[in-house]
Amino acid sequence: MKQLSKCLIICALICVIAPLSISAQDGVATAQQTGFEIRNASYDFGRLSFKGNKKTHVFYFVNTGTTPIIIQRAKTSCNCIDVKYSRKPIASGERGEITVTYDPKKELGAFNKGIHITTSAGQMTLFVKGEVLPKHKKSHKR
Repeated sequence: MKQLSKCLIICALICVIAPLSISAQDGVATAQQTGFEIRNASYDFGRLSFKGNKKTHVFYFVNTGTTPIIIQRAKTSCNCIDVKYSRKPIASGERGEITVTYDPKKELGAFNKGIHITTSAGQMTLFVKGEVLPKHKKSHKR
């Protein structure tokens, strides 16, 4: 009887938590029960030079809900990323954008960074990745 009670509690928790989760399948990320969808929630900057310029990518999303949504906050996993977004409400059916700029001068090597987006409709995480290569030294002839 105790095992049945535990099983029922676990099943109930799964039923409550699962719809609140964020899914990313087939290149489409949606925050379930929230009303916004981002296609291609990750972007690969490829190989960047440590001495190179900042690189920018724009993530587009659509408000699939019935009420306007507002981006409240964007939190990054490092100071090598700058995020810009509109503070204006995005109406139902309208498209919004989140601009992410990566500064390769902040670190060397492979990177995979998360950008945690909080909106009035829920949360979602975007990802950028790539590799920062050191500036090659000039070869000296002897």
